[in-house]
Amino acid sequence: MILLELFKAIKEKGGTPFIVGGFVRDKILGFPNKDYDVEVFNIIEYDFENILKKFGTFKKVGNFSIYLIKRNIEIYLNIEKKDLSLDEQIYYASRRRDFTMNALYYDLLENKIVDYLDGQKDIEKKILKYSEKVEFLRDPLRILRAVYFSSKYDFEISNELMNIIFLNKEKLKMVSKERIFNEIQKVFNNKKIVSKYFENLKKLGLDNILFDENVEFSKMYLLKSNDINDYFAVLALETKNFPYFFVEDKTIIRNSISISNSVKLLEKANEITDYLINKLSRKTNLKSVLRIYGLGDNDKKEKLVALYKEYLKRRNALEPLVEGKDLIEMGYKPSKFFSEVLEELYDLQLQNKFKNKLEALEYLKRKNDLL
Repeated sequence: MILLELFKAIKEKGGTPFIVGGFVRDKILGFPNKDYDVEVFNIIEYDFENILKKFGTFKKVGNFSIYLIKRNIEIYLNIEKKDLSLDEQIYYASRRRDFTMNALYYDLLENKIVDYLDGQKDIEKKILKYSEKVEFLRDPLRILRAVYFSSKYDFEISNELMNIIFLNKEKLKMVSKERIFNEIQKVFNNKKIVSKYFENLKKLGLDNILFDENVEFSKMYLLKSNDINDYFAVLALETKNFPYFFVEDKTIIRNSISISNSVKLLEKANEITDYLINKLSRKTNLKSVLRIYGLGDNDKKEKLVALYKEYLKRRNALEPLVEGKDLIEMGYKPSKFFSEVLEELYDLQLQNKFKNKLEALEYLKRKNDLL
């Protein structure tokens, strides 16, 4: 094991390494975790980097004393309070961490846990506590992380932490879009906790911070999907204003809005027609549309199964008959109107106005002659 050999080499140079945070927490809880956060005390940077060189390539992150080796090992070289005893250094380092359950230091060589903040007791009681109030508030994103951890591990949020969240939730608006998006994406990638997460989000009054309104999340509580676009599509349906303030990924925005618009189209339809099937399948994932439309309504699901079977019969006919290269061959020059022409032809195709490409091009030629 590379960590064991690394720890021995650091120890020989007078340093003291620990595995910290998530790995230690999950080890106690019985969850698998192959990512290692390591914190090292009492060794100078020069000696430490020479040790790392023996274990292959490493990367130093910015101007921080953070090193990445392999794909799953991140090491923090703690040189902040080197004039203190080791116990004092660990104590202050523990208080810097977000939650007591993440403030556990595991000595791999001695096979023991150093725990100054009673994190093990909190894990046993399944309660989420902050490590230190002032340090917790240095990063408002930790408010969302509290929701994530309480949802993932089914931990109760302590009253003290609850009060801090209520009093400081507006500070979430100061966090960068990218960081909030990554936190929400992490939730959607773990579909088992989505409904619990949004339930906790609402209990803490954070829904009107992220979405500028109170949201019921009726469909979000029911959705089980492996497609992140489905979750953002539901957000688009359940909120008046899509959360652009933290979603910047153009592909996700395009896909989720397309899915949500198709769901709305299906909800308004009085009957299922060939044109509707084609229209729904045109620019979006029909499976996603049907999955979201049928949430919580068994009567709808029967109709949706029939709709999808009908779609499968006709999906080959949904490919556009006319493409851009066909227009160029007819003498069209690429312009802002190019896509409008293709859009019109495809819409007519979905209405079964054309049987083949030749008929579509003949229609376009006749239209041009009239103009």
